[in-house]
Amino acid sequence: MFRFEPDYLRIQPGDTVRFTGSMGQHTVTTVKGMLPEGVKPVEIHSIPSKDIKFDVPGVYGLKCRVHNRYGMVALLVVGDPSSNLQQARKFRLKRFGKKRMNELLHQLEHEEVEKLTVNN
Repeated sequence: MFRFEPDYLRIQPGDTVRFTGSMGQHTVTTVKGMLPEGVKPVEIHSIPSKDIKFDVPGVYGLKCRVHNRYGMVALLVVGDPSSNLQQARKFRLKRFGKKRMNELLHQLEHEEVEKLTVNN
């Protein structure tokens, strides 16, 4: 099975993520519409590893260009996801990539509801 490990990650603004294994056909690419406004899209390919610092809060959808249809997608949440969560829900992927991204967004939404419940 093709997948990112982990495929769901919550970090704080200013944290750095190391992406490894983007060799051969594997890539790390931003899912269209799943990126905070004004942020440069992620595009990693043909290198063993790359560190990226994420400063802007929001939801980042990531995919392998070749294997996303098999479910190779990931959701990165930087700080508060509210800046682009509504827009991110409008993503367009196919087959298992769509199914898996929906599961990851559901996980995020569940965590956000839990935070509201605990804080009230």
